[in-house]
Amino acid sequence: METSEKEISIKELILSFSVLGIIALIAILIWKRFDTLDFLAVLFDPSNLLINVLLGASSGIILALIATILVKITGTKMPKSNDQLIDIMMRPSGPVLVGALPGTFEELFFRGFLLLFSMHYTGTLAGVILSTLVFWAIHIPQYKTKIVLNLNVILLSILTSILVIETGSLWGAIFAHAVYNYLVTLAVQKKLIKV
Repeated sequence: METSEKEISIKELILSFSVLGIIALIAILIWKRFDTLDFLAVLFDPSNLLINVLLGASSGIILALIATILVKITGTKMPKSNDQLIDIMMRPSGPVLVGALPGTFEELFFRGFLLLFSMHYTGTLAGVILSTLVFWAIHIPQYKTKIVLNLNVILLSILTSILVIETGSLWGAIFAHAVYNYLVTLAVQKKLIKV
């Protein structure tokens, strides 16, 4: 499939999000050194996978419903300068792409590294605040001054941080983020959320 100059390919999407995952792994390696594999084994421990997936998926569903209701009530629309994201969301594969890629790679960086690293040095509350502020900051160019959209990003960050803190695993956060993005993208495709 040939893409237009403006349209981003699936390969480019995967590569762009993979960079964030690679940065996360390098940062964890620098931080944890010889304990890196043990640290990652705990984050991705499969022993409680089912409960973590259920917690994450149900949290993502609830947050997506809240976000959709808030956006509908306030009449909030995506900023006009967000054509690339909207193009990706409107593809048949959009919900999966927008769900799986950020859900995995953003969570590995923001919760798997930044949250836990900052909690280690500053405490739980400061770690949640710091990782949420940085997560929100990278989404500001995407959502500009749209208060409701920015609020949704902050709520997602706090929710995924709580999941990691309470379960000790990254699985719940990944599934919460992926399900949230998947459902919000479906809502955009079905015109429940206006763009």
